[in-house]
Amino acid sequence: MRQPSLKALPLPPDPLRREAAGPVMAPVEGAAAFWLGVAALLAGLIGEAWQTSEARLAPERFYLAGLAVGVGAAWLACRGRGGPSHPGRPVVWRLCAVAVAGGLLAWGSTGWRATQRMAEAWPADWARRDMPICVQIEGLPRPMPGGVVQADAILLATDVPDCDAARLAKAHPPVHHIGLYGNWPADARTVATPQAGQTWWLVARLHPPDGASNPGGFDAPLQAFDKGVRAMGTVRHRLEMPRLVSPAPTWPWEGAIDRLRQRIRDGILKRVADARAAGVLAGLAVGDQSAIDREDWDVFRRTGVAHVVSISGTHIAMLGCLAAMLCRPLWARWRWGRARWPAPEAARWLAVLASVLYALLAGWGVPAQRTVLMMAVMAALHTGGRRWPWGLVWLLAAVVVVAWDPWALRQAGFWLSFVAVGVLMSAGMSPEAALRTPEGMVPAMSHDPQPGLDATAPATHAGSQPSTRVGRLARAAQAASRGGLRATQAASREMAQTQYLVTLALTPLALVCFQQVSIVGAGANLVAIPLFTLLITPLALAGVLCPWLWDLGAWLVQLALAGLGAASALPWAVAQAPVVPGWVAAMAVLGGVLGLQPWARPWRWLAWPCMLPLFWLPIGWRLLPPPPPGHFDLLAADVGQGTAVLVRTAHHQLLFDTGPRLGTQGDAGAQHLLPLMRALAVDELDTLVISHEDNDHVGGAMSVLAGLPVANLRSSLAADHALLAQPDARGQKPVHTPCMAGQSWVWEGVRFSFLHPTPADLAQRKRLPPNALSCVLKVEGPGGRSALLTGDIEAPQERTLLERGGAALRSTVLTVPHHGSTTSSTGGFLAAVAPEVAIIQAGRRNAYGHPAPAVLRRYADMGLPLRSTPRCGAWWWSSASPVGAGEQGRCWRDIAPRYWYPPDAPD
Repeated sequence: MRQPSLKALPLPPDPLRREAAGPVMAPVEGAAAFWLGVAALLAGLIGEAWQTSEARLAPERFYLAGLAVGVGAAWLACRGRGGPSHPGRPVVWRLCAVAVAGGLLAWGSTGWRATQRMAEAWPADWARRDMPICVQIEGLPRPMPGGVVQADAILLATDVPDCDAARLAKAHPPVHHIGLYGNWPADARTVATPQAGQTWWLVARLHPPDGASNPGGFDAPLQAFDKGVRAMGTVRHRLEMPRLVSPAPTWPWEGAIDRLRQRIRDGILKRVADARAAGVLAGLAVGDQSAIDREDWDVFRRTGVAHVVSISGTHIAMLGCLAAMLCRPLWARWRWGRARWPAPEAARWLAVLASVLYALLAGWGVPAQRTVLMMAVMAALHTGGRRWPWGLVWLLAAVVVVAWDPWALRQAGFWLSFVAVGVLMSAGMSPEAALRTPEGMVPAMSHDPQPGLDATAPATHAGSQPSTRVGRLARAAQAASRGGLRATQAASREMAQTQYLVTLALTPLALVCFQQVSIVGAGANLVAIPLFTLLITPLALAGVLCPWLWDLGAWLVQLALAGLGAASALPWAVAQAPVVPGWVAAMAVLGGVLGLQPWARPWRWLAWPCMLPLFWLPIGWRLLPPPPPGHFDLLAADVGQGTAVLVRTAHHQLLFDTGPRLGTQGDAGAQHLLPLMRALAVDELDTLVISHEDNDHVGGAMSVLAGLPVANLRSSLAADHALLAQPDARGQKPVHTPCMAGQSWVWEGVRFSFLHPTPADLAQRKRLPPNALSCVLKVEGPGGRSALLTGDIEAPQERTLLERGGAALRSTVLTVPHHGSTTSSTGGFLAAVAPEVAIIQAGRRNAYGHPAPAVLRRYADMGLPLRSTPRCGAWWWSSASPVGAGEQGRCWRDIAPRYWYPPDAPD
């Protein structure tokens, strides 16, 4: 086998390329050109990753300087020449120059774009103002239960009494794109659903985009930043009715696609009686995933098929391939078209066009953008006569996507898409094909190099037979379409093998990104992918012309939901793994991919050691390692307006409260606590404590029980409360014990003691408010460092605790009673506890005004340090921290800072 050589002959002239004016680039040899391209593309990805991982943005001039240096390095790479005595020197210098240019251009351009986006900041002093604004609706408004509508909008003017055209012409709002949430009453009796392109005047309370920050949690500020949304808020319809100023946009094409999407979605919801099936059909047809029920999303995630019910690259590519298969034979019979544009090339670009149209209909989401850009890059390479190695094509497509959307690098969907495509493009290649000299860099003079080869199959380098998994799958599908039992069996076998490869390759990546992977996913996808991709999705789209097809699609969705629900209910359906360090994640993903490559057969044994840490992670490598024996730590989770505190000893875990239920579509347990538990390797709870029955403490308990095994439940709940009959993830009901003063137990030398309520308090349940029955738990280590978890006790309960023994209240850490309400945190109680630090768990801009300014002044006057989840995100403290160094604990937003987080978010 011939090895790559830097002394290969120069590239022949490309007849498809015109000579550029000005200095001609020095000749580049074939292998050298390949490695220069790889260096530039890899450096670009590294530069993007470097910038998007920055904790704080550098001054704008730094990024502009990086761009200038990058342009200079690129100029040197193009002008560099070497003498005859050092033939290798030009390539080495160009390699360095190209790498510097690619990295700095990517870093500088992304940083400059980020500074421009951050400059659009909603003023902090406007966060609590009810602001009259004028907006134009964009995108697809999403109706929610209870008459609530979520909508994106373009902010036209702020603090205006109306939307007068002259006033709008002079307006300069501080931000351009905003997100709105709330009711849109058209009058006192009806509720309007806004439509894309409409102009509305309304009163809203806006604030910078933010969200909960927890280990393993969803990064809502990043999503808003990526979309360019720089303010969010609620519609204050009770203060002033929203007024429809213009029912149609100024120009007819503004919002036309979104209005079409809205009509299709409304037609599906009206035609299909089953709301669950209608939601899935609407999601597949127009990309509106808000209509899909939360319980159904849980089923899709547990069975590993969430990607087939949301608009992903699979659907976009499927429609493009279908358009190419229909176009190619028709174009070949059209003499005039065939003479001017070869059928394979016409089919490729028609596939791109069809994909663009479907992506626009689906909302032009990030996954759709990635797929369209990748298809366009590959089609452009074919049209330009270039037959590049698959790896370079794959890398170029990734760079184009990241240049379009740099912050896609921080999202799991980007990596899942490109790893899957890379595996499909490379898994079937022979060792010789994978290691051959990159001769594919030379121009290919034929538009159709392999007669009979599908137009959408990726090309390999010159002289090799296309043997990638994608090529074999495409040829098998073509053979099956021509009929024949044997061909159909071969296509089915090829599809099963492809699904097997993709599932194995993505398993380490799914564990890294989501800390869980579906064990039943391989079998579920084997049925779900053809069912949803080849049947349900085409029916959802064809129903636009023949609405009765939606009925057939709904019937298939119901069958799919029944089967997937049964698979999801299996106790072993999902495997979990904690968050791992970055280098461990990279090794695991690389090991999983290399283990499937035929050319890497001699090194396959290395894949298992690389992936082992995902399933057995040493304690010291964990995100937040558990404390040593004799110590404990606690993590006050960021769950909004509610309480949830995780307490860990060396071998036990206790969760104190579960946060609130968040409207009708979720709760803190499912959205925040279960991802947090997975990230910290908490696979079961020894004790779950529910302090009392208020929603902001018990709202997430059902999800926690459904997601984790729970051995014991301690609470002040009434005996007939529905939670006490709820089984845990193992199908067993936890042992319930009412929390009462005097109860205690010890784990690894750490004592847990309930101080409230008393048996007499529980006996007067009907006469006392729920807050008066809050469980109060003290956790104390052997060294005397302790924490007091107070729930929602108020001033009478604080006085009772003082009367029963104020000395027992003294603690190192205090969770502020009742979220900082004026009814709690009395001076005598705070003096008795004398905490070294206190943590407030409250919602950002909550309607109750927690924490109250008077309470904050009381803590400040007594010299008690305060931390709050609105500013910190989750807050972590450990009794094993050195005295005087760790008593303040650590904020999660300081442990994992990102520049897109709103600075000093107000409480």
